[in-house]
Amino acid sequence: MNRKPATYRTAAQWKTLITEQAQSNQTIKQFCDSKGLTVSTFYDWRRKLNQDSGDMNSNPAASSPLFVELEPKLDIPSTVEHHSWNAELQIGHSIVLRFKQ
Repeated sequence: MNRKPATYRTAAQWKTLITEQAQSNQTIKQFCDSKGLTVSTFYDWRRKLNQDSGDMNSNPAASSPLFVELEPKLDIPSTVEHHSWNAELQIGHSIVLRFKQ
């Protein structure tokens, strides 16, 4: 399998390419194919440049906190007995979230 050697681009060059793609009528895949770029590298640089510039508008999820502290707002009469509980949520094959009270 013949691979062409990787082309080094500066952050400024990537910023120009990302801006150029945003102003084009092409999807990221179409743009990358036309420029000889890999889609994954394009996304990596876009994410890196957004993080470096503090640009949270390009990724709305980035402006949301990863963890939000929740406080129960229960008006339980003092005569009610408190019971503990456990819950497990299996995500995929190897991740399990466990909750206890």
